[in-house]
Amino acid sequence: MDAIVPRMWNDFYDIRQPPHASRRRDGDRSDPSHSGVHSTDEPTRIGRFRSDLFAAVKTKLGTRKASIIASGGSKAADETATLRRREAAPLFPTTILETYVNNSHRVADIWADLRDDTVAVIADGCLTLASLWESVWAEGGGSTIAVTNPTSLDVSKLEALYQDATFAPSMHLPDMVARTDVFG
Repeated sequence: MDAIVPRMWNDFYDIRQPPHASRRRDGDRSDPSHSGVHSTDEPTRIGRFRSDLFAAVKTKLGTRKASIIASGGSKAADETATLRRREAAPLFPTTILETYVNNSHRVADIWADLRDDTVAVIADGCLTLASLWESVWAEGGGSTIAVTNPTSLDVSKLEALYQDATFAPSMHLPDMVARTDVFG
C-alpha cells in the first residue's frame, strides 16, 4: 500500500473537486451563460470565503477523529469511490452550474446557496482522507518506526512510480473494477 499513497493523494485531491469528475467541468461550452463556472467556483468562491469555510469545516468535524477504515489498496480504492458517490449528490456539477447561472455569476450568492453542502462535503473528505492515511500508517507499521530514526523515500523511486503508466493507472471506475491485477 505504501507505493500507491503518493498517487492516491493526487487522485483523491482531484475527486474532492466535484467539477473535476464531470465532462462539463466548465459548463456547456455551447451556452455562453456557463462560461467561467470553473474559475468562479474553485479559486474565487472557495478562495474568497475560505475563512468562513475553514471555521465551518472545523465546527462540522467537531471532535471526530480519523480511524482505520481500510486494509490494502483495493479497500482504500473502495473507500475513495464511496466518498465520491457521497459527495456527488449534494454538489453534483449540474447543481454548481445551475447555482452559478441562477445567481447571475454573483460569487456571494453562489456561496450562500452552496455553503452548507460545500462544508459538509469538505468535512467528509477531510475525515475520510485522514482515515485513509491512518489506515496506511497502521498497515505500514508506522507506529513501530522509531521517531529518532525516520527514513525518506528515494526521490528517484517516487518519480519512477509517477512515470510508470501501468502503476495505478487513471481509468474509469467500471474499468478499474475489472483490473484485479492492478487493484486487487
